[in-house]
Formats: sequence, structure tokens, C-alpha cells
Amino acid sequence: IVIISLALLVWHQLTLEEKTLVTVIFKENLIYFFSFFLLVMAAFGFALDGIFNNYIIPVMRLAEETNIITSVNPAHRIQVEGSRDVQKLVQIINEAADRIESVEKNVENTVSQAKAEAENEKNILAAVLADLPEGVLICNEEGQIIL
Repeated sequence: IVIISLALLVWHQLTLEEKTLVTVIFKENLIYFFSFFLLVMAAFGFALDGIFNNYIIPVMRLAEETNIITSVNPAHRIQVEGSRDVQKLVQIINEAADRIESVEKNVENTVSQAKAEAENEKNILAAVLADLPEGVLICNEEGQIIL
């Protein structure tokens, strides 16, 4: 569109003799102009293909893979091919996923240990209360019966 707009702008600025000369040159060398046009369009197509394959498609896959990590499988790691920028982003996301997964495991271990300790204390308390010959009431500071 830009090239055609510029060509029309130049065309309207030409005199009648110049328009005739350009028309003759264009008709005699049509194959060269057409070949040049095809080469420019092929280069444009290759450039678009490179942009799509190195930036747009990997970023869309990156979004899908990140969604898998956050929603379904925290152990999943991203392996997307793309430009250096995309690879750097993949590396950062994978490192963050590793940190989050280790924090979740630490929390699970801490909760499991706390449950085991609480169960152990409950068993000790049950054994002590079973050996008492008389009943015991345990109250809080407001006088409410707790046990």
C-alpha cells in the first residue's frame, strides 16, 4: 500500500512527457519490475515467517505451558524453542516454577510434621487422662469448659 501510494504520488507530479517515458520504460521492462516485486514479496514472506516462528508462536505456546504449570502440573517444565528473548523468559519461568514447587513441598512437610506432633501429643494426653482416677475439667480464662 505504501509503495503504491508513493508511486501514485510521484505519477501525479510528472508532466505528460515524463508520464509517457515512464510508461514506455515500464512496458519494456515489465518482466524486471515483476521479478523485483516477487523478490520483495518473497523477502517479506520470509521475514513474517521468521517473526511468527521465533516470537509469536513460541509466546502463545509459552502461555499454554505456563497455564499447565500453574493449574495442572507444578512439576512440568517449559521447553519452547524461539528467540533469545523467549528462551530467557522460559528460563525465568522454569526457575520460578522450581522455587514455587520447593516452597510447596516445604509447606507440605511442615504441615505433616505438625500433624504428627499433634497426634503424638493427643495420644500422650489420652494416656494420662485414662490413668487418672477422677474426672478433670479444663477451663480457659473466661471460665469456659474446654476439656
